[in-house]
Amino acid sequence: MSGLSHAAGTARTARPRRRLTMPDWLRVLLRNRTSAFGLALLSVIVLVTLFAPLLTTLDPAVPTSPPGEPPSWANPMGTTDQGYSVYAQVIHGGRISLVVALAATVIAMSIAIVLGLLAAYKGGLVDDVINLFANVFIVIPTLPLLLVISPGWSRSIPSSAVANRLK
Repeated sequence: MSGLSHAAGTARTARPRRRLTMPDWLRVLLRNRTSAFGLALLSVIVLVTLFAPLLTTLDPAVPTSPPGEPPSWANPMGTTDQGYSVYAQVIHGGRISLVVALAATVIAMSIAIVLGLLAAYKGGLVDDVINLFANVFIVIPTLPLLLVISPGWSRSIPSSAVANRLK
């Protein structure tokens, strides 16, 4: 019986269909009206920013209309004092905000995971020192801290991500 996986004459039994179920965390999240509304709003914001080129033909970097124009069908949110479309700037600017937020979250989670694993593995004095630094960051008001350390930072997206995470 070289290479045969089934004996001759045995019939394959059909597997029962597996039901698609919602993960427990999502079920709990959707039961709460406030969290379900927040999830829906976040989903809309992410979808609008991802599909920004399809939702507007206006370029956020090019003046499109007379300066200071009120909202109209051509410019749903009006224009700035320089004639840029506010609607196009908000939709396209959302992309940068999402990238900064995602980068800040990834950086903070990476640092927290490494420090948490280190504290759990070593314990003792290492755990106490990491706990002390964590408590200092919790206790110190972040706005004065940002005002003190921000002059040394460059104005770039990684710096904004770190500052956004600290706030």
